[in-house]
Amino acid sequence: MRRNSSSLFFVLILLCLASLFVAALGGSASAAPQGQVIDTPTPIPPYYVVISEFRSRGPGGASNEFVEIFNPTGETINIGGWLIRSVSNAGTMTTRYTIPLGIDLQPGQHFLVATTASAITPRDGDLTAGIADDGGVALTLANGTTVIDQVGMSANAAERTPLPQLVGLSDQSYERKPGGLSGSCYDTNDNAVDFSQPPINPSTPQSSESLFTPCVGAATATPTDTPTNTATPTDTGTPTSTGTATQTGTATQTPTASSTPTATGTGTATYTPTATHRPPAHIVISEFRSRGSNGSDDEFIELFNPSASAVNIGDWQIKKSSGCGTTISTLLTIPANIVLQPGQHYLAANTASSASSPDQTFSSTISDDGGVAILASNGELVDRAGMCATTTYREGTSLAPLTATADQSYQRLAGGCVDTDNNASDFRVAIPAEPQNRLSLATICAGAVTPTPSRTPTPTRTLTPTKTKVSTPVPTAVPVTIVINEFLPHPRTDWNADGKANFGDEYIELINIGTQEISLSGWRLDDDTDGSAPYSLPKVTLLPRQIVHFYASETGISLSDGGDTVRLIAPGGVTVDAYTYPVVLYVDVTWCRLPDGTGTWGYACRPTPGDPNVRLEEGEPSSGENPPGDQDGISVCLGSGVPEIIFRSECSASGGGVWNWGLWGKENEAWLQGLNKWSILYK
Repeated sequence: MRRNSSSLFFVLILLCLASLFVAALGGSASAAPQGQVIDTPTPIPPYYVVISEFRSRGPGGASNEFVEIFNPTGETINIGGWLIRSVSNAGTMTTRYTIPLGIDLQPGQHFLVATTASAITPRDGDLTAGIADDGGVALTLANGTTVIDQVGMSANAAERTPLPQLVGLSDQSYERKPGGLSGSCYDTNDNAVDFSQPPINPSTPQSSESLFTPCVGAATATPTDTPTNTATPTDTGTPTSTGTATQTGTATQTPTASSTPTATGTGTATYTPTATHRPPAHIVISEFRSRGSNGSDDEFIELFNPSASAVNIGDWQIKKSSGCGTTISTLLTIPANIVLQPGQHYLAANTASSASSPDQTFSSTISDDGGVAILASNGELVDRAGMCATTTYREGTSLAPLTATADQSYQRLAGGCVDTDNNASDFRVAIPAEPQNRLSLATICAGAVTPTPSRTPTPTRTLTPTKTKVSTPVPTAVPVTIVINEFLPHPRTDWNADGKANFGDEYIELINIGTQEISLSGWRLDDDTDGSAPYSLPKVTLLPRQIVHFYASETGISLSDGGDTVRLIAPGGVTVDAYTYPVVLYVDVTWCRLPDGTGTWGYACRPTPGDPNVRLEEGEPSSGENPPGDQDGISVCLGSGVPEIIFRSECSASGGGVWNWGLWGKENEAWLQGLNKWSILYK
């Protein structure tokens, strides 16, 4: 199309105005080179030992105290000579325990000190005095000044935001997230973010003799060649777990040569090997309740995929069994073609439930002494949980009925990654409840296995002792340390700085949320299974909390404006992170996690390729406005009778800069109000 000089002049004016507009937003349309790793100021996860659980008072009052520390890294750390110190509300530190020399803390191992008044056993040492309710606790090197970790309940004692003071005489404690068998693997240097609130009840102090809980993604240290009795879990049903579950680490005090005999530790902290189970290879009930804060109808059932493969749960049924009885009825049938990706949840809730954003609702109620189950489309029993020894739906020892009117639930241990076919062993009471839906952050189970076509409802596991010489670590099947952090499906700005705004400016951003650097070699990006071809990521090494982004001009992945799925695929073909988004309504608005890497997804951010995510404030325009007549964000993808060429450009792939009206002269042109996503150009 020919343009006269006035049109070109107008284009130059618009470009200048666009530059001023971007500058006013405090951003820049320029971008880092494709695939460049950007070091970000986001908080660094724990490289060192952390305080994982503590309390300043318990059932026995203010003297019932303990401090638990934990190794979230992949390496053995010598903590001998380190100090556990109380911190006053003025910030003054006082040593309460000196860790004996020669103590090594293995990956995933705990170390526990407590007051003698607490009567907690086993413990690794005794606190000489307590912790003030408005103070805190710090872990330091032997010099007493180099702080490794700190947590507190007042501004001068805490890292960033303090925790509320503990009150009362209950068996309470503050536990670092995610907690339990998932380990204490989070550290953003903000106590209020990193620790569970309200306090957990009951407390769960763990010593060096407790089960190791290594953090997912942490590199496993190589153990010594020591003959070790190990237990091999054998599942006589289907599937068969044949891997050897081995804990070989031993926290021991090794005598250290010293001119002062008293400087050598005399006690020995040992670890007794304990058999652990692989994550289940089938969908599980991960959390549920028969009553909540709003009474007996405040119910929900959460399903979870702990396996390494996507599972189609369409046409499956969630059923209930009567109170201590055998009567069975259906709560709901899941719609066809619902697919749960590895680590994804599905939330069903009573219509009267306080659980927010359920994926599906039901109207019938669950008896407090009844049970619930999930059945595949062929009627096969997949999982069940019950609260009475004689109700039909239960496994092993039943759970106790929920009786309180409180924000409570039964929650499967280890984030849903444990199933021993014994309800009493697999679930704990969670206060508050934490129901998750399909849009919640995926929880990938370490060592996840691919489900088999069928499963015997109640397999019997037997532990066969074997004599194994362990010289190499058991690998983690899926090192889930890399996640999708942000993506832009419809750009209107030249983000990749190639001189034009088009679909090539779409991008997908990744972040390393782990504690170790990791190479992207062998990893791939992809959209929906019938969309663009997968893109193999370059041999880029990401340090913890570093970000990398990839433009569509490099990957060839075109994100549909009509809704699509963004997938991250680990070496071996396992999808470790994925997010499915609906129809795109606005330009230059990204889907993002807040906070970076660990937060929930939202259509809520300004594009920040390679930088920490920034929420788009209410009323703030995106860096490229929608075309005239499109203020309501009506999508062409929602209309009917759309010409194929328009649908293909706007729904099957991003239209990018094709419709970038702001870059075209308007002489002899007119924009007419359209009924679909875009206005009509008349010349």
